[in-house]
Parts: sequence; structure tokens; C-alpha cells
Amino acid sequence: MTSLLASLNVNRAEALDRPAQVTIEALVREHGAFVWRSVRRLGVTEADADDVTQLVFLRARDRLPEIQPDTARGFLYRLALGFASNHRRSQHRRRETSLEEEGVRDAIERARTDDPAARIEQRALLDLLLESLPVDLRAVLVLHEGEEMTAPEIADLLGIPVGTVASRLRRAREELRAALVRARLRNPTTGGAP
Repeated sequence: MTSLLASLNVNRAEALDRPAQVTIEALVREHGAFVWRSVRRLGVTEADADDVTQLVFLRARDRLPEIQPDTARGFLYRLALGFASNHRRSQHRRRETSLEEEGVRDAIERARTDDPAARIEQRALLDLLLESLPVDLRAVLVLHEGEEMTAPEIADLLGIPVGTVASRLRRAREELRAALVRARLRNPTTGGAP
């Protein structure tokens, strides 16, 4: 190692003091599942979650020198938030089928029974309701409820004050409740399903 450092004209003490460079392999291994869950919970369909997750890591690869090991998770989450938001916007513009045609109504109907797949079907209803939330509120809600993160952890991850996290979380819950009430009023026989 000394000869390699000498050939690179690097002081050995300086090299040992520097933090290790983050690699894309380490990022994927340590945070891949978190990024996939995040894009999924931020409104990307299960069919598209792998593609959006890959986009996140491709961008991260291009920006590796900017990523520090202790802030990698937050960096990746912010990328996921942006890509998920862009993906949802583009899907909304291109949407050619109604929710009924996608089978959401049938899935929610089956979720009301004791069907073993009820959790998956209830998840479809939750995803539908979460679509109505602005991205900043949705991000805080899914990190708190889905990833079970505390307000200080979310604040650190998103780079916002803890008070902002608390107010966004409160607003997200209020808006989610209101969306459920509106859905139930529109479709009382289906429990809110379209």
C-alpha cells in the first residue's frame, strides 16, 4: 500500500484519515430495499418500482463523489422522491385506463372478506388514497408510518426542521382522512372504492 500511495504522491497519513469512498455496490446492498419500498410508497406502481429504483441508483452512481456514508440514505431518499414524483406526473398524463379497468374496485371488494390476500388488496386502497396527497406530505407520512421513522430521523433524512415534519405529518393525516371520507361519500357501498 505504501508503494501505491507513494506512486500516487499521496501522504499515507492523509489517505488513512479520509473516509472510504462510497461505492454503488455498497449503496445498492445497504439501501436497495429501502429505496424500492420508498418509491413504491411514493406512488409508483409495483410494475414500475424496479425501473424507478434503477433510475435512482443510476443517478447516484453519477453523483458518487457527493455521497457521504453517513448521509447516503437521505441522499438516496431525496433522489427517490424526485424520480417517484416525476414518474407519477408522467403516468397521470399518460393514464389511458380507469381505476375500475385496472381492477382496483374488485381488489377492494375482495379485501372486505377474510381473503388471505386482503392485506395486498387493502394496500391498493391505501395507494389510491395516498395519490391525493401532495408529495411533501406523502413523503413524511410514508417515512413515519411505513418505515417507522421518528420525526427527528425524518427531519435529518429530508433536511428539514423537526417542527416541519410534525406539521406535515399532521396535515397528511388530516388530508388522508378527508380523502377517505370523500371516497366513502361517493361510493358508500364499496367503502370508498371508485
